[in-house]
Amino acid sequence: MQWFRKELAKKYGLDLNDLVVQKGSNETILMRAHRLVSLRESKRILADCNKSKRMVSDEDVARVLGNWGFARNVNRVNVMQSGVKWVWSDTMGLLRDRCGDIHCTQSTHGYPQVVEVLSRWLTDRLPNEAQNFKWTSLNLNKNYAAKIHRDGNNFGPSMIAAFGDFQGGKLNYYPHDDGKIELKELESKGTDRACKLDLKSGLALFNGNSAHSVDDFEGNRFSIVYFTLGCHSQMKKADRDKLQLMGVAVPTADEDPFKLIRAPYGVKACKKYQGVATPARQGRADRVLPAWRYWPKVSLASGSLRKRRRG
Repeated sequence: MQWFRKELAKKYGLDLNDLVVQKGSNETILMRAHRLVSLRESKRILADCNKSKRMVSDEDVARVLGNWGFARNVNRVNVMQSGVKWVWSDTMGLLRDRCGDIHCTQSTHGYPQVVEVLSRWLTDRLPNEAQNFKWTSLNLNKNYAAKIHRDGNNFGPSMIAAFGDFQGGKLNYYPHDDGKIELKELESKGTDRACKLDLKSGLALFNGNSAHSVDDFEGNRFSIVYFTLGCHSQMKKADRDKLQLMGVAVPTADEDPFKLIRAPYGVKACKKYQGVATPARQGRADRVLPAWRYWPKVSLASGSLRKRRRG
């Protein structure tokens, strides 16, 4: 093991003293090495962005995630296809553990600049109509196509984008799903109601509590889901402060989950609402809001970046 550590340090240009796995981190030595490289790259990207006053690019994100040492996550059973025992998936930011304690994950404390780069990618390009989007956590995924599922511990509104050299892998999203229909039935009978969103070319805002899945793909595909933990109001002040220092736009305790997108109407009612020409006249303000939003990446100008830099 000592020889292996020395060879890893030599190969990746790391300090041997840093190649120590922290107790309870669930890291291997190899994961630790890759994460340190990702951390080093994140620091370089942040310094260059600050010096050049540029946005964090898709290429920057792909490089950070390409170096990241992903965990073999056996707990995300709801996204696993038949016969799959684990997926490459990590959560950074706020998380509730199996004991019910709400805290920032250990990787968040250990690799804060990684969180900052990934958060800055989003804040650099948030469109005007979504400037108030908030999140507490980032779900990082590598090379798996999630089966149809709902995010049970999710507050609701989530931003998602994909990165890397791949073809396919579109998001199938069921905007009218209010959780009152079996997923298999929804998938078999509601395919015409699923929106297909190209996450490689765009940024999407959707309700994580509504059903969604990912098409098969070829190549290396990474995705980031920016979401809020359902029990976020119980987070500790120290965790809130730490997340904000890393550029995470943390929600308030009484945050409204439907200020940017509306609540789902329900699959059975969707045809009725599609026939409403002027929803605002029905006395329901939430009908003015869309069920989801999508922006092509090329259209996301640097206006947010300029505002943030001046601030």
